[in-house]
Amino acid sequence: MNREEKKALTRQKITEAALELFERQGFEETTVQQIAEIAGVAKGTFFNYFASKEDLILELQGLLVLQQMEG
Repeated sequence: MNREEKKALTRQKITEAALELFERQGFEETTVQQIAEIAGVAKGTFFNYFASKEDLILELQGLLVLQQMEG
């Protein structure tokens, strides 16, 4: 696996962990630390990919819009 593939996989793990936690306990109750733990990355790694939890939710919303446009 090359570096770009590894980065994409890490980003995917973070977003999937966030979705799981947001669905289970809500956006406000979810912490970056919890997302990092579920994704299996360090908290600092989260911030290498997203500036904040809000930045992450904006990306997730954008992905949902794209999926709706395709389907």
